[in-house]
Amino acid sequence: MGSVEDQELKEEYSSEEVSQSLNLSLEEIQKFQNEGVFDFLDDQHQKLDHKNFLRLKSAVSLYRELGVNLAGIDIILSMKEKMSHLQTEFNDLLVQVQKKLGNQIQKDMSEISKNLKKDS
Repeated sequence: MGSVEDQELKEEYSSEEVSQSLNLSLEEIQKFQNEGVFDFLDDQHQKLDHKNFLRLKSAVSLYRELGVNLAGIDIILSMKEKMSHLQTEFNDLLVQVQKKLGNQIQKDMSEISKNLKKDS
């Protein structure tokens, strides 16, 4: 069996799959879950959706590569998600402004064209 990342995108992953893919013990996975880093879809069967798998993967990277403690990891990931949300909102606003400017430019160009025809 390959790593989770080598498999097709799935709706859910078992703790065993996650453990193998991220080289974590089940106890380590439980520690991350207890700190609120991710949530199981179903506590009884301990399955993760893809979003929570990616969140756990980022957490493990922060923990192993940068030495960030578990409490800090949750804060960093929450801030990252908020920044991503703000970026999406900004992009949506930018699209709206561009549309309004485009409409206003078309209106102004049409008015200029009419005035030029009158003057001719």
